Amino acid sequence: MLYSPKLLASLVFAALALSLPVSAQQPPKPPQNIILFVADGLRAAAVSPERAPTFAKIRDTGVNFSNSHSLFPTITTANASVIATGHLQGDTGDFGNTLYTGFPVVSAQNTVVPFIQDNAVLLELNRHHGGNFIAERSIMAAAREKGYLTAALGKVGPVGIHDLTQLDGKTTIFFDDDTGKKNGIVLRPDVVEQLKKAGLALETPGRAQRENPGN
Repeated sequence: MLYSPKLLASLVFAALALSLPVSAQQPPKPPQNIILFVADGLRAAAVSPERAPTFAKIRDTGVNFSNSHSLFPTITTANASVIATGHLQGDTGDFGNTLYTGFPVVSAQNTVVPFIQDNAVLLELNRHHGGNFIAERSIMAAAREKGYLTAALGKVGPVGIHDLTQLDGKTTIFFDDDTGKKNGIVLRPDVVEQLKKAGLALETPGRAQRENPGN
C-alpha cells in the first residue's frame, strides 16, 4: 500500500516519454515510454491473471517491486516524497499531510500548520525553502535532466511532489484534481490546444463524477 489508505481508488501516474538525442554514429531508435505507476491502497494479491489480466501482464513483463511497503506514517505526501525521490522522510522532512512550517502560510489563511495537498501551498513552501521544500531531487527531475519529456497524473499533492521545482507547468505536464481550477498548475499552451482538438475538457472532473460517471 502506497500513500494514504483512506482513498483506495486514487492513483498516481508518472509518465515519462523518451526524447533523448541520438548519436550520428548510431541508427535512430524508436521512441519509448516509461511509466511509473503507483496505486493507493491496491493489495498486490488483487492483481492476478484472473482478476486483472492486462494489469498482471504489464506487471509480469515489466518491472515489479515485489517487496514494496508503505512507510510509517502511512500518509499520502510522506509516502509520495519517498517514492518521488528514493529518500526517507528524515531527508525530505515530509512527515504528514499537515506540517508545522514555523511561518504563516498566506495561501492557507496564514496558518503555520497548512494542509500541503494543495498546489498553492506547495509553491509557497518551495519559495520559502530555496525552490524545493523537500530538498531532494526527484526521479522525474533526473529523467527530465536526461532529456525525457515528463508528465505526472493523479491526486493533487503527490503529483506536484514528483517534480516540485517545475510547478509553473512550463516543462513537466501536471494533471491532478485541481487542473483547470484556481489552484491548478497551469497547462502549457500546446497541451491546451491538443486537449481542445481531442474534444476534452480543460478542467478535471470532480471525484464524485469519476466514481459515478453516469451522474
